Amino acid sequence: SIQLNELPKGEYNVRISNTSGHQIWQQQIIHPGGSAAQTVQLPAAMSNGIYQLTIEGKDWRQTSRFIKQ
Repeated sequence: SIQLNELPKGEYNVRISNTSGHQIWQQQIIHPGGSAAQTVQLPAAMSNGIYQLTIEGKDWRQTSRFIKQ
């Protein structure tokens, strides 16, 4: 799951890219505002490895890396 902390209400794009920068997954979520956890289902065919997670809204963007094992 993805934890959204103290974000304004609105629509957010959640994207996962591989280390080459190719987008492999995307989902739009509607956040009610404040803090909340959002569960996402990763693609079954997604290989183990290092990925980049980007969450982007109207005036906000955060990028982080994670390892799928």
